[in-house]
Amino acid sequence: MTKLLTIMLVFSFGTGMAQRPGCRCRKVPNDMGINEGNVDALMTGGKIKKLRGKVLYPNGEIVKNAIIEVYDNFTKSDDWEKINKYEITSRPLRIACMTDDDGNFCISGIPPGKYLLKVGIHENIGISAIYVLVSLDPKGRRSSNKELEISLPQSI
Repeated sequence: MTKLLTIMLVFSFGTGMAQRPGCRCRKVPNDMGINEGNVDALMTGGKIKKLRGKVLYPNGEIVKNAIIEVYDNFTKSDDWEKINKYEITSRPLRIACMTDDDGNFCISGIPPGKYLLKVGIHENIGISAIYVLVSLDPKGRRSSNKELEISLPQSI
């Protein structure tokens, strides 16, 4: 049976909303990286106010210790046709966080701008990483308060 990894990013509307309890970035150990896998998965996350969410398998099972890496999108483009994700991720990492025991993550303290998220797991269990392009704009009227769900097929 093929397992899929679902990443549900929950973005809150408004700049005055309190972060949910326990909202903090869990440090990723230096020796722990994302297993790239062999499926090239890309997605546009849109314009958002805050970056927080939950990593789940499609059956609702939480994914503990999933890794979320945040890179500056120096290309300033929202078009995947014009972005070289490998060039972006070869630059210094802005921050990396891990999900907690409930599969939650929250990343704060990042200035407004365009970012590339690389989300995945460390274990080599046949799941590939996914790249998500987001535009963080906490005060923007057009910034979204949406849940974004991303599913990854098992590596082939």
